[in-house]
Amino acid sequence: MLLLTAGAFVSKSQIPMFWRRWMYHINPLRYVMEGLLVNELHDSRIVCRPQEFYVFEPPASTSCREYAGAWIAKAPGYINNLDAFSGCQYCPYAIGDEYTNTLTWYYVHRWRNFCIFLGFIIFNVMFVLFVTRIYKVNKR
Repeated sequence: MLLLTAGAFVSKSQIPMFWRRWMYHINPLRYVMEGLLVNELHDSRIVCRPQEFYVFEPPASTSCREYAGAWIAKAPGYINNLDAFSGCQYCPYAIGDEYTNTLTWYYVHRWRNFCIFLGFIIFNVMFVLFVTRIYKVNKR
């Protein structure tokens, strides 16, 4: 259940409302995966493989640059063949941050995520020590 509500395999918007309201936010794996993924993908260049491109056709006698140039300047991703007159190839991500932003995971949260996970570990160790001490004291 922790993996399913962490937001990496299933986006936050696709998690059922009951789980999204509370489990998504208290799930320690979410913070670990977010921290690792944003750290790894930050500012890394994305190069789409041929089967990953979205292909669209511009109007007749219009290049991909003329048809979609103004749009791609504002949109994430890139067009692989701007000078082509047919079969424009669009890749939705140009850098890794564009992908992590779709998950609402941001690079500026990396230290917050680290501290939350560290707090989770410390809490669990302290809890185990506390419960062990109580159990041992009651057995005497």
